[in-house]
Amino acid sequence: MHSSWVADLKLDFNKDVSASNPIVGTEFTGTSISSVLSSGWNTTYQNARSSNPHVKYYDGRPGGYVRCDLNANNWHSDFFVANSLRQSQSPMTKIASWVVESGSPNGAVRG
Repeated sequence: MHSSWVADLKLDFNKDVSASNPIVGTEFTGTSISSVLSSGWNTTYQNARSSNPHVKYYDGRPGGYVRCDLNANNWHSDFFVANSLRQSQSPMTKIASWVVESGSPNGAVRG
């Protein structure tokens, strides 16, 4: 998809989070590592955000990766993109961090 995402997964996306409709997982999707092409769907994805509140984060830039650190207490994901997709030694910039705490019913939170 050449884009980065964080989305909480619920049993029923048409209902608010509750005891009968909890968050059952969180999805972390990283952008392409080497493609210089964007998804071409950036405007469509941005316009759909308001209809998809379970999507907590979206960034349409290509050329990056997600670094995940897991331990008994949480899952921590840092999203990175290259400063330049044309230079093989380009520095990377962290653009977002998200955390899911073990046992928390809240899903992903900015970290």
